[in-house]
Amino acid sequence: MAWWYSAVLLCAFGVLKEFRLTEPYFYNYQHDDLHLSDSVLNDEVYPIWTYGYLIALVPALLLSDVLLYKPVILLGATAYVSVWVTLIFGKDKLSQQLGQAIYSIATASEVAYFAYIYVKVDRSKYSRVTAWTRAALLAGKCTSYVLAEVLILTKAASYQTLNYITISALGLAFTLALFLPQVSWKAVVTRNIEGQVTIRNATPLSPNQVPENYWGFCKDTMLSLKENLVIHYSNKSILKWSLWWAMATCGELQVGNYAQTLWGQLQDSDGDNNLNGFIEASCPFIAMIAILAVERSPINWSHWGEIGLVIAALIDGALLIIMSQAQQLWLMYVVYVCFRVFYQIMITIAQANIVTEIASHAYGFVFGINTLVALLLQSLLTAIAVQWIKLDIRPQFVTYGLYHVAISIIFASVAVKRLVIPKLVKLWRSS
Repeated sequence: MAWWYSAVLLCAFGVLKEFRLTEPYFYNYQHDDLHLSDSVLNDEVYPIWTYGYLIALVPALLLSDVLLYKPVILLGATAYVSVWVTLIFGKDKLSQQLGQAIYSIATASEVAYFAYIYVKVDRSKYSRVTAWTRAALLAGKCTSYVLAEVLILTKAASYQTLNYITISALGLAFTLALFLPQVSWKAVVTRNIEGQVTIRNATPLSPNQVPENYWGFCKDTMLSLKENLVIHYSNKSILKWSLWWAMATCGELQVGNYAQTLWGQLQDSDGDNNLNGFIEASCPFIAMIAILAVERSPINWSHWGEIGLVIAALIDGALLIIMSQAQQLWLMYVVYVCFRVFYQIMITIAQANIVTEIASHAYGFVFGINTLVALLLQSLLTAIAVQWIKLDIRPQFVTYGLYHVAISIIFASVAVKRLVIPKLVKLWRSS
């Protein structure tokens, strides 16, 4: 089967999966329609997703490669539909907490979505399909958020109507996922052998080392988890990009989780200046264009990677501090868009650089480990800033800004060590 068929089908699934019109209005719907207070939402509802995501990710990263991705993708599609069932029919705090718990399962399954395509295409196409699948998610978000904003501003639909449209799109996404081609364990074994020779210049496995059936493949995959951890994270390139992935994703998830609460401080009670849908739509639209452009750029990221990461993290830190102090809603919106676009560009670059270094089919495992570290950091950040110190929403965003400044300092240190110190030593020796 042609590789592009799987890529197009996965991208179409990604568009429908992200066609969630209610997302820019979670806070408004739960606060205004369900009458849940700020304190209940921020302290008792939204943290459920953070901790649940962390817990759900462990089996997701362990089983994605073993189950060959498609079953985990289907589980995620089912979970998304279930989340909107709780939004439509649930009216109290408990139902919204249940929805957040199920939402964590849905988001944890995304490691399978991102890993699936790499066992279907040649390594030469990794950069292309990485950009395609990322752009598909962003296209789905952009389209749905624009439609949502138009419907809300024209008062053609209520928040509940957005829920009905969303659950219909998610039902179609589940149906489409059923038609994704199965991944053959034999093809995965073949890809592993090719990867070992290409990347590690290793001797191919002998016939008696190749599993005889699927259960042998599962056993070998589970037994190789420790080996994969050592092999992949001893690779300095994978470690560098993975560290940024984890730290930046922690900040991005936290900002996304609480941005609507911050905007709510300046929004009118009648919702006339609520442009959340347009703003959330502009993020993926701009990022989609930028990602496709960067994919074509000739930049050598293995050489300039640290510099790019330092600049991106420093800009993100400054943006969040500005956002925390802004007294105009439009300024908050502009800063938020810039922050999300920078993240999407750099995470796509990080993913593309990581997969070219992975020698086996353990894409889901590596992506899962990176996201797991991100969630550990986010859980710690949530526990300290939100639930222990109980910072108000504006001081929270100051904290998130300083966190990104710390990321830039870490990668600046790495860049100095790799690029500057060797040149100084060489200059000193030659003098």
